[in-house]
Amino acid sequence: MSLEAIREALAQRVKRNSFLRVESGNPAGHPPADPSAGGGHGCLAGDTALVMRTVSSAETMPHSPRGSQGSESSKEGASSKRRPSATAAPTGKSQAPIDGATLLDSCGGSHTVAYVSGGMLMAEFAAVMIEDASRQDHLTELIGDMLEETVSRNDARGRKGVLASFEGAKKAPISPADYVRRIMKYAGCSPCCLAVGVFYLERLKRRHSGLCLTSYNFQRLFLVAIMEAAKYLDDIYYSNKHWAEIGGFELEEMNSLELEFLFRINFYLSVQREDYDSFVSQLVWSDQDTPPPQPALPAAPKAPSKDSKSPDATAS
Repeated sequence: MSLEAIREALAQRVKRNSFLRVESGNPAGHPPADPSAGGGHGCLAGDTALVMRTVSSAETMPHSPRGSQGSESSKEGASSKRRPSATAAPTGKSQAPIDGATLLDSCGGSHTVAYVSGGMLMAEFAAVMIEDASRQDHLTELIGDMLEETVSRNDARGRKGVLASFEGAKKAPISPADYVRRIMKYAGCSPCCLAVGVFYLERLKRRHSGLCLTSYNFQRLFLVAIMEAAKYLDDIYYSNKHWAEIGGFELEEMNSLELEFLFRINFYLSVQREDYDSFVSQLVWSDQDTPPPQPALPAAPKAPSKDSKSPDATAS
């Protein structure tokens, strides 16, 4: 078969399988193909057994087709179903502002549930997240003071760290509280990363009971813990090179410390919200030198008195 014959055959097949409707890519309006020939409307190839019925003129789409065709009723239906413009003036009452604080107090964890399952709308979810983040701002000063007190107490007792890789040759040139403020200023992480970083250090201490924060190791231990928390929690975080510049280290040392830290906690970075809230409450109460409130126990049932009669005796 010659090349011209092949081209003619392909052209006839394409013409036979063309869609009829204007909106389906047939502005020329080719005549319908014979369904018995295997080239009905919607077929992918003329010789396939899949034959779809030809759409009649009465079965029009609900939207008006492109071009000059289409009835007035279809145009009216399209205009009634068309999505309103984003710049159009709102009709009816204006939407009341969303109270994120009230939603956060009343949601009871439903902000993690999809809307189709009874959760929140996207606007409500955003308001709750903003309110939730604003309630963590106090952690910067709280954890800074806690770190300062812990390091001073361990230094006064002459305690030494047990992880040689995180020990420095001399004391850190910055106080622990100022170090926390420096991290929050240049790292761009959320305040909750501080609490989660301390939570990681608690996990590390469970595996190494002799671990303690001193003036020789907090500069490395605390920075690596906060960096891992930021990578796990935040959507946007800086590279290891930027974190190394915050702590005053070389990139190679920062990478080595991160890898050792992850292996020592067995890559256990997941923190449940219930554990986070409980840990933060413990930090707050420890800062106030008062024990956290314990849940109230149900009252014990009173013992029956001698004068009281049993139900059986009363019934008799």
